[in-house]
Amino acid sequence: MFDLVASAGMAIPAAGLGNLGEALNPWGDLMLVAMAWCMAKEQAVLVLRLPMRSARHRKGLVKYNRKRVYSVRMVAQLAANWKHVARVGGGHSEVHVFVHAEAGAPTAV
Repeated sequence: MFDLVASAGMAIPAAGLGNLGEALNPWGDLMLVAMAWCMAKEQAVLVLRLPMRSARHRKGLVKYNRKRVYSVRMVAQLAANWKHVARVGGGHSEVHVFVHAEAGAPTAV
């Protein structure tokens, strides 16, 4: 069990896209963060640096098999069961901080 889960590179945005030789999986990023939730202690912290689209875009996108670029809605789906506590940065990259929440607890970005 872990107290802190952090991803500052491209592991999560590229998960399941096949560029590292893994099988294609459109939900690879969601599954990776869900596995982190399962291995984290109560009140554990999740810190993610994610490539972001501007706020005027409602949908994220996938850049071929290189990476995903997230929208606010995609971040909320990515971090289901994590409570959003902070967002730092802006532009093309943001750092999001979450706290481990009980399954089904309300989360907001």
